[in-house]
Amino acid sequence: MTEKPAQSGPVPFIEIGDGIDGEVVIDGRGHMIAGQGSGTGILALETSGGEVTVRDLTVCNFQQGTYLELAGSLTLDGVTITNCERAISHRDSSRLVGDALTITKNETGIDSTNSTVTLSDSTITDNTGIGLSVTRPEISNTTVLRNGTGIAVHSGDGSITDCDIRYNDRNGIETTDSSVTVTDSHISENGRHGIHMRSSTDWKIHRNTINRNGDYGVYIEGSNGALVIDNTIEGNETGPVFISDDSGGNIVVLVRTSGERPIDRGDGDNNGDDAGNNERD
Repeated sequence: MTEKPAQSGPVPFIEIGDGIDGEVVIDGRGHMIAGQGSGTGILALETSGGEVTVRDLTVCNFQQGTYLELAGSLTLDGVTITNCERAISHRDSSRLVGDALTITKNETGIDSTNSTVTLSDSTITDNTGIGLSVTRPEISNTTVLRNGTGIAVHSGDGSITDCDIRYNDRNGIETTDSSVTVTDSHISENGRHGIHMRSSTDWKIHRNTINRNGDYGVYIEGSNGALVIDNTIEGNETGPVFISDDSGGNIVVLVRTSGERPIDRGDGDNNGDDAGNNERD
């Protein structure tokens, strides 16, 4: 759990206060704000109203690059956040919008709870932990490469469209207690599963290429209601699709493969590994 910035700690470089009316634009004009490994670069805490845009700025070497809680709408346009413990912490806020946002070489990329994150034309790369952990994602045309885990969705719903999710150490996409639509994306060469769906419902996985992942292309565990159609799922190390025995009904899987049998079944477990005694359909 992310800790709130200590009020007695270093003063944020940019603090967005209460009482904002209308739209405010903070233009960095290509400059950088750099910390010393502690504190917060941009802080919006218990604010309300207004729409704030920060553009053309690099935020570097803070404990938290950006921290929002109980805040109004914040847009990061052409902003780069790097070398922070957490690039963005986002709690109980209305909306975070990233347009041409770059999150790179942090411990954790974006960590968002009970909030909507809208990303377009953005890049999340080389973060050692999760690239994007979110409750309500609206993600399009975004590249997610070489993170610990690519995208994690928890207790929410949303969409991932036209994204490139590759070379992450663990899962490309993973969810718990969520409903997500994934379309027109390339999910390849991740260390574990391409997509790992755990205790989730009403998933839709359409028109994606899911190949050459280190375990299964799609791993469905303890879930109910999934529509996996019109995808190319092939060349994954263990198999195209796994459905655990404790998953419910309403799971439809129609995939294109190169001679591979499409579905494995087995006990599964809480870590997303099969029990090693699968039965093939």
